Parts: sequence; structure tokens; C-alpha cells
Amino acid sequence: MMAVLKALVVSYVLTGIVLVLLAFGVYKLELSEAAVNIMVIVVYLAMTFLGGIITGKQVKVKKYLWGALYGFLYIALIFCASMVVSKGFDLLAVSSVTAMFLCVGGGIFGGMIS
Repeated sequence: MMAVLKALVVSYVLTGIVLVLLAFGVYKLELSEAAVNIMVIVVYLAMTFLGGIITGKQVKVKKYLWGALYGFLYIALIFCASMVVSKGFDLLAVSSVTAMFLCVGGGIFGGMIS
């Protein structure tokens, strides 16, 4: 479990940095909301892929399952933070379900190739 926690910390730090850079890009380039949403999903996918690799390299057994757990925890914490900040969240919205499957899939894929 420590491997998953370490990967989560690394991924959240990197996610924060990348999202700050994205916010700066949005400010300077005046990107559309649709473009920003796609970029956020790409950041989530990239970070879960990276976290899956980190987790897989540390656990060495059933890497894809640990990668799936990592991806699930990654997006679950984001959902929880979103609920706290916005005081509500539609977990069954298409974008939420899509993000969940992409994050779990990214973790699985990262774990498999580690």
C-alpha cells in the first residue's frame, strides 16, 4: 500500500504543477472551455499512467491490479475534493464516469508496462 501512497503523492504534486501551467496557458491563450476540459482529462490520464508505472515498479506482483487501485484512488480523491469545493458533485455525469474509467485504465496500463 505504501507504493500506492508514494505514487499518489508524486502524481498529485505533478498534477498541481501541470494544472497551474495549464491555468496560465488558459489565461494567456484564452482557450475555450471544451479545450480546457480535454486538457484536464489528458493530465489526469498522463498522471495515472505515470503513477501506475511508479506503483508497478515498487510492488512487482499483480502490477495491473495495483495500478487499477492507484487509478481508482487518484480519481476518487479528486472527486472528493471536488465535492468539498463545489458543495456537490454529479458522480454519474458522463464526464465523471469517463474520467473514472480513463484514470483506472491509465493506472492499469502504467502498471502493466512497468
